[in-house]
Formats: sequence, C-alpha cells, structure tokens
Amino acid sequence: MNRAIRKEEDEKRKQILAGFRNNPKKFDAYMRSKQTVKDNVTALRKDDGELTRTDQETVDLLSAYFKEVYTVEDVTKLPVVTEKDFDWNNSDLNFDETTVMEKLQKLNPDKSPGSDGIRPQIFQSVFKICSNGQESDCYGEKDLQKYGHR
Repeated sequence: MNRAIRKEEDEKRKQILAGFRNNPKKFDAYMRSKQTVKDNVTALRKDDGELTRTDQETVDLLSAYFKEVYTVEDVTKLPVVTEKDFDWNNSDLNFDETTVMEKLQKLNPDKSPGSDGIRPQIFQSVFKICSNGQESDCYGEKDLQKYGHR
C-alpha cells in the first residue's frame, strides 16, 4: 500500500515538473500555492499563569518582553579613550597595486554590500579603471551616489 502511494506521488511530481519545463509562470504559481502565511497570533501565558485572550494582549506581552531584552543604553556616559595603544607597526603594511588587485579579485562579487554600502563587484571594477594612473578615469563619491551605491 505504501509503495503504491509513493509511486503515485512520484508520478504526480514528475508530471508537475514536466509542466514547468516551458512555462516558468506555471512554476511560480505552483510555488506560491505551496507557501503558507499564518496571520493569527498564538495565545501566550502571562506571568500570572493566564493565557492572553486577544491579539492586543499578546502584542502587549511580547512588547514588554522585548523591552526587557533589548534595552536602550545611555550613550552620554560612554568611556573616553585617551591613549592609543597599538601593537602593530605601519611599516609592516604593504599596499602596492598588485597586492590590492589580487585581494580584490579574490572577493566574491555576488556578496552583499559591506557597512559602507558598496558591493565587492564595484570595488573590483573601480580599481581596474583607477589602476591605469589616470585620476580623471576614477569614480568619485558623486559617481557612486549617482549609481545608487552610497
């Protein structure tokens, strides 16, 4: 019995996959039909042991919990760093064009942008343009903003 059910499911799956071959919209529709979105909120247990009865009670309970977990720190009382103590020497650094180009070429261009908002692909292409020594060929801050990379 189980073998017959599995065989039928396999045949159905093969039939569905064959239909996707020349019709990408059919594939998209199938994937959307398999996605489920649950919009109801589960009841939670309050501190007194009672369950929440309304969505608003549940939201209020979650909000109170996250306020305890994620606090807003007082940034006016941060310690001030007065002494710079570095254990490295600038003379050990090598920033020649070949080294930089090798490192940039090893970056995966499909990765997401860093904290500066610039993708590795941009660094690679800009360095190729700028490495010819012609400052006029280089992209500047305005160019990056113009192309939506800042």
